[in-house]
Amino acid sequence: MFRIAFACCLCALPAIAAESLRDPTRPPMPEAIYTEPLIIEDELHLSFTRVGSNRKLAIINGRTYRRGELVGSARIIAIRPGQVELRNADGGVRTLYLQSGGIKRPAGSTVHGKPQP
Repeated sequence: MFRIAFACCLCALPAIAAESLRDPTRPPMPEAIYTEPLIIEDELHLSFTRVGSNRKLAIINGRTYRRGELVGSARIIAIRPGQVELRNADGGVRTLYLQSGGIKRPAGSTVHGKPQP
C-alpha cells in the first residue's frame, strides 16, 4: 500500500512543477504591460536640441518632442539652440537648458562676429 501511495506522489510531482512554469510564448498579463512613465515636471532633463530651417526638435527625458507638444502638463512654446521654453498649465513659463557638452555649431560659424574653433 505504501508503495502505491509513494508511486502516486512521484507521478504527481511533474504536474505540480509544470503549473508553476510560465509559457514564454504567452502574452504578458495586463498588469505587466509596459506603460509610459509618469513625467514629473520637477525632474525634466534636456539632453538635445536641433534647430533647422524646417524643423525643431528637443529630447527631454529621453523622448523626442516638437513645438506645441505636451511634456507632462506643460506645453513646449519654443525650441532654441541649447534651450526649450515650456508653459505650465497655470501660465508660468519655465526654460530648460542643456547641462553638458555645450552647443555644437557648424564648422566656420561665428559667435559675436568671432570665428569659433
